[in-house]
Order: sequence, then C-alpha cells, then structure tokens
Amino acid sequence: MKTALIAMANGTEDIEAITTLDILNRAGIKVTTASVTSDNTRMIRLSNGTVTICNMTIDEVCENYDIVIVPGGPGTKTLASSEKLITILKKQKDEKRHVAAICAAPGVVLYNKGIIDNGTVMAGFPGTENGYDNFTDKGVEVSGNGYIITGRAPAYTMEFALTIVKQLIGISAYQDVLSRIYP
Repeated sequence: MKTALIAMANGTEDIEAITTLDILNRAGIKVTTASVTSDNTRMIRLSNGTVTICNMTIDEVCENYDIVIVPGGPGTKTLASSEKLITILKKQKDEKRHVAAICAAPGVVLYNKGIIDNGTVMAGFPGTENGYDNFTDKGVEVSGNGYIITGRAPAYTMEFALTIVKQLIGISAYQDVLSRIYP
C-alpha cells in the first residue's frame, strides 16, 4: 500500500487539504496528516473555519512516505518555517520520492526552501512566484521525472489529487477513482 503525508497548519486551505485527503483515501493510499503548530497541538483550524484533528504532529513523523503533500493558504508561511517539514521534503527529493504542493505552497515552501530550483516547471497561485522563472499557468504541473507535482489554486484541487493518484499508483487507479466521482 502506498503512503502519503499531508502537512497542515492553522490557515491551510480547506479544499486543498480535505479534498486531497479524500481522493487519496478513495484510491486506497494510506494517508497520515501531520500538524505544524507552535504549541504542538494536533488540532488545526483551516483557512475557512474547518477544524480538523491531525493524526500526529510534524515532530512525531519518523517514517518515510511515498509522497509528502503541502497544501496552500495563509498557513503556508507556518509550513515553510518548520525545519522538520523542510528536512522531510528535502529527503523526499534526494531519494526521488514524490513531493506535491498546491496554491502558495510551491513558491513559498518548495522554491523558497530549495526543494525545487528554476529548472523545474511549477504551477502555483499567481503572485507567489517569489522570483521563480518557470511558473506555468496550467492547473497542475508534473515535473522532475514525475516526482514533483504542483497545482495552481483551490479550483484545481480535484485534478491535483487525481494526478497524485495517477503518478503514485497508476492510470488504472486514477480511472477507478475518477469513475466513482464522475459517474
């Protein structure tokens, strides 16, 4: 069974976190959520008021995952300030395991923290480029030999999550989930 880690902070975009979690669960991926907070609580208030309890805190993460996912929203700055999360993301990249980010997270977390460089094409929320040269206006972009998946904004979350399924498990799993949500 494939595994995924979704990092969340207070202010993480609701749609990007919850929709991605749901789609990956439907695909049979074992998803773990990790909170990034200053007080090490597992309870997170997402950007539009949804409250969720993560499985663990980022400091409790001690295993490897097939993919690490960083949603966007105002909480992105908190995610970018987590040394533990950045270490996990860099290890993912170094070991050629998947990394995914959407909305503000590709620019604020992946690019600003050196997980990707200007040679990688990246989708992200307009205005969060942070000097990045290879920003695309596509809804979802797959780069780095398929290991880097980025998304533009909340409206593209379903496509983003389904792309993760396709890259992580394959086209048949993608088509199976797609057929169950778009009958």
